[in-house]
Amino acid sequence: MIMKRTSLLLLAMAATSSMAMAKRENDQRTLTTRVADLLAEMPARDQQHLEASMSEMAAMGKEGILAMKSMLSTPGKGDDSKIEFALDGFSYYVMQSAREDWRKMSVDAYCESLAKASNPENKAFLIQQLQRVGNEDAVPCLQGYLGDVRLCAPAANALTSINSTNGETALLQALQSIEGDCRFSLVEALGDTRHAAAVASLTPLASSQDVKLRKLSLYALANIADLASEDVLARAAQEDGYTYDHDNATAAYILYASRLAEDGKQHQAEKIAETLLHNTS
Repeated sequence: MIMKRTSLLLLAMAATSSMAMAKRENDQRTLTTRVADLLAEMPARDQQHLEASMSEMAAMGKEGILAMKSMLSTPGKGDDSKIEFALDGFSYYVMQSAREDWRKMSVDAYCESLAKASNPENKAFLIQQLQRVGNEDAVPCLQGYLGDVRLCAPAANALTSINSTNGETALLQALQSIEGDCRFSLVEALGDTRHAAAVASLTPLASSQDVKLRKLSLYALANIADLASEDVLARAAQEDGYTYDHDNATAAYILYASRLAEDGKQHQAEKIAETLLHNTS
């Protein structure tokens, strides 16, 4: 009797396991089919069709985005236009009002996809999506690419768009530890975000022998518009004879005056204007 009960229990367990496995396989086939059907309809015929497609993507959730990402091919080896159209459209769609939950889901999916992707071009595409939908949650997954020669520019651009305190800190920390061409992107991003804490690190770069680095550093200091940067910017413009040279020092000096005026520092801005008028014809 005991053996009979044990056998029945084992059979029930085996049946349950088989049913669960079959359900998982069926769910996966269903997701794969839904993704394929949606992509077959891309690009959308009209606004109504687009709305329906985006709603279907949202209904598939994070797993749907991950499934699409896994279908991206090596550049030059396949046509990813339908996948890119769908993901681009969804990134735009979730940024509309009352879709914060979908935005969070897409950030999670893009960050996970980015970690799993191996091709730099596919990674750049995913970072581009994070530039559109990213928020504070995206900073950690972008930070690791600030030293990557191929990906530091898109990662810095994404953090600039997110424009958060943690993002600015990540950019500054990278500038203090990274050498090479990635510094160009980092310096420009810190200028675009007007991160005041970066002034001390940017100031020495404003006299660099590398013209491009000097140009970007002067721009960044001018756009941040800290009062401590006036001597550096004034000297650079003077050395260029208040003309437009390769490092754009005069343009940076004018931008600096404009930003000071916008920030309510009218007196300092007027002094710069008087200096320019006095030294130019």
